[in-house]
Amino acid sequence: MNKQFNYRNQMLLAVYELFTQNPLVWQNIPILVILVNELKQRLDTIKETARIAGVKLTGVVGNKNSTMDELNTFMFEIISALKTYANREHDGEMLAMIDFAESHLDNIRQGDTLTLAEYVVSLLDKDATTFVDYGITADDAKKLKTLTTDFSKQLPAVGVSQAERKSANGKLADLFADANLFLDKQLDNMVKSLRSKSPDFYSAYDNARDVTIYGIRHEKKDESGDTGSTNNQQPSA
Repeated sequence: MNKQFNYRNQMLLAVYELFTQNPLVWQNIPILVILVNELKQRLDTIKETARIAGVKLTGVVGNKNSTMDELNTFMFEIISALKTYANREHDGEMLAMIDFAESHLDNIRQGDTLTLAEYVVSLLDKDATTFVDYGITADDAKKLKTLTTDFSKQLPAVGVSQAERKSANGKLADLFADANLFLDKQLDNMVKSLRSKSPDFYSAYDNARDVTIYGIRHEKKDESGDTGSTNNQQPSA
């Protein structure tokens, strides 16, 4: 079942990414703006439900590692400035939390990374003006908080009962079915209306909508209800 979820998640992410990469195609069409936002909401709900269910969806793990790398890199820059402050002010408590080599961040557990990031965020929230002289701006504090929040959302949920995980796992199937119906009945049709105006976008969308599950290719239905890839339909010039 997880494998099927992964394939469907890949498809949804590919569709959404296509829209984010081609805003000029659709941003002047109000209903498409609404539909793309609704697709993003569905993806967010699927992501959070999978986190509670303990299901690792393809794409989410890669994003987590990428976010963690970015968080570690930026956090170490902030920590380096804070270490100078702590040494000058003889703040032993702060030094005990942050006085380590950069390689330490690559070797600690993800939960410990989050704890450290939250600690640094709390320092900046508590007295941000104190650290301005050390090159830490309000934008830096905001960026660190955003990275920390994003990373926390990508970690497996803690304190979730087995019953809650089982329930969330069951909801995933319904969420993916709802998302596919949303594409089938609404977004697909709007993209078809762009076939002549934006043939390259139409073709790319058509390719993104193909899903392979357990070696069987499942493709969206055409207007007549017959199953078949629209890849055989050439966008009109």
